[in-house]
Amino acid sequence: GSHWPGLFSVVVTVPRPAVVPHLGTKAEFLGLSPWNRTLVLDTDIEVLRDPSPYLGLLDHYDLLAVPDPMSGSPVWSSTQNLPHPTEVGYNSGVMAYRNDACVRAFFQRWEDIWKR
Repeated sequence: GSHWPGLFSVVVTVPRPAVVPHLGTKAEFLGLSPWNRTLVLDTDIEVLRDPSPYLGLLDHYDLLAVPDPMSGSPVWSSTQNLPHPTEVGYNSGVMAYRNDACVRAFFQRWEDIWKR
């Protein structure tokens, strides 16, 4: 059952894995969405306006992600082990995607990389 009765029309429960690798589990769960379009918001995200206009962009794109505000900074790059300090990182806590084969393959690859 839901901890917030009446707030959500559908609650999908997924089994909790025995081992929770950082981000690998997130990618695994993202691929389990039963909807054609999914908006992902981490629990520390505060929604200040209706996000539905952004979902219309999924008519043209498979995946939408917000650039990480720290991306490109020397501190962020050194802690994230990126090959070059100008490489852009994205905030996986704010994404929207179409649930198609291309995106599911991306999530599977993401999970495989983080499980290494």
